[in-house]
Amino acid sequence: MNWHTIFYDFKRSFLKPSVLAGILLITFLGLGILLLFVNILSSAISSPSARQIVIPAFLEFLLIGLSVFSFFFPFIIIYLTYVTFVKPRNEGSLQFILVKPITRTQLIIIRYISGALIIIISTILFTLLSAFIVEEIGHIKTNLFALMLAIIGIIISQLSFYSLTYLLGSSIRSTSTYLGISVGIYIILLVMGGVLGLFSPTADKIYSYINPLSLSSLIMYPVNPILGFKPNMYIVIISSIMWIAVPIYLSSRIYERTDYP
Repeated sequence: MNWHTIFYDFKRSFLKPSVLAGILLITFLGLGILLLFVNILSSAISSPSARQIVIPAFLEFLLIGLSVFSFFFPFIIIYLTYVTFVKPRNEGSLQFILVKPITRTQLIIIRYISGALIIIISTILFTLLSAFIVEEIGHIKTNLFALMLAIIGIIISQLSFYSLTYLLGSSIRSTSTYLGISVGIYIILLVMGGVLGLFSPTADKIYSYINPLSLSSLIMYPVNPILGFKPNMYIVIISSIMWIAVPIYLSSRIYERTDYP
């Protein structure tokens, strides 16, 4: 694996004005909403002892910003796959890269890893900045275990969805069709759990394990038990690995066997 090529591709993708602007927009939006809530609650409670009782626990406060980030960032992921893989492939610019001594599988893995680094770094920075706001302005001591689970959970969910977009991107020729189907699938993944929960708690439980967007809630269950059941962590680990590894493997196989440029 050529890490120099990966880091070059990472820098090139991250510094694309549209990608960078989208990440900054979501970051400022999420931190701004979090800061607003922190200021309201901090000003409403003057006594330090009262603050310890009334203000929510660290993770619950942190989730205000993380919920905004987790909701909007998949749109950045869809666009990231579009600008780094789907669009260049359709325009034929990937064909120029393939003239060099690199296979299609290596190319898709390099592009995938460089995008994954963008997702990981963006998530870590946003979560740490959120924790800083909660502790310094909200005066709520950082729970390192909760912070670690939040970072891991969100990264796993985002990378799982990222792998899914690569599978869609390698399977769909039209760029507009890719964008439309990706957004549609994201919306379906978001609302399906709530719909199933209305009719069958058992189906909702099973769906939580197979929905990449639910993996963060499953991983954070030890510190944020909002689910109606205690998840089996072995199944969560297997589901996380499968969601990340299988779609990108299938993507490389599909791209290797097509005549797309």
